[in-house]
Amino acid sequence: MEPKARGVPWVLLSCALALTLEAVTVLPAWARAWAPSWVALCLLYWAMALPQRYGLSLAWCMGILLDILTQYPLGAHAIALSWVIFFDLTLYQQLRMFPLPQQAAIVLVLIGLAECTVQLASQVFGHGSFHVPALGTAVSSALVWPALFLVLRAYRRRLRIA
Repeated sequence: MEPKARGVPWVLLSCALALTLEAVTVLPAWARAWAPSWVALCLLYWAMALPQRYGLSLAWCMGILLDILTQYPLGAHAIALSWVIFFDLTLYQQLRMFPLPQQAAIVLVLIGLAECTVQLASQVFGHGSFHVPALGTAVSSALVWPALFLVLRAYRRRLRIA
């Protein structure tokens, strides 16, 4: 197998794990609004680490899968994740240079933008109204980012994903 193609199954496995974490609803209803956006975090990492290989098409596909999984209007998460990854790809060289706390602050803003986009799409299609507690996802995602970044970086280096 070509060296570049060798890492694709491992990246897709990490994305599948992120989808699984999003689907697991063991949290009580009040805590679900504070669950991190695992798919967005996973996509942010891969787009920052390997921007030439993982970007908008992966974000769009994962967004569609997330829409189906969570029963949101088709395209809501796809658009939101595409926005996030577009900004990540635009700024990835600067983001790589920032320390993890500063990256977490940017993750807070990007995931907050994604959550607002999903909420707006849901409201447009009549599936709910905008509620501020959904922004708790952005806060928890920013708090989880440093640990997830370090885990995925170790995973990438151990498996020599390039």
